[in-house]
Amino acid sequence: MECGIDEMKYPDKKFVGSYMFNSYRKHEILLLPIEILHKLPIAKSWEEIDSVVTENNIIRSVMN
Repeated sequence: MECGIDEMKYPDKKFVGSYMFNSYRKHEILLLPIEILHKLPIAKSWEEIDSVVTENNIIRSVMN
C-alpha cells in the first residue's frame, strides 16, 4: 500500500489480500528494497563466460 499498488489503482489485476498476484508463478508478487538486491555479473566477452557462470552459480547457491 505504501507504494500505491492496490486494487483501486489496478482493477484488471488479481490481488491476494493486499498483494498483487503473479498468475504465471501462482504466487504473490513481493517487492524488495533496492538496497538488498545484488547486480548479477554479465559476460562482456566470450572469455568471461566461464567465470560469470561460476560466479552466478555461487550467488544462486548462497541465496537458495
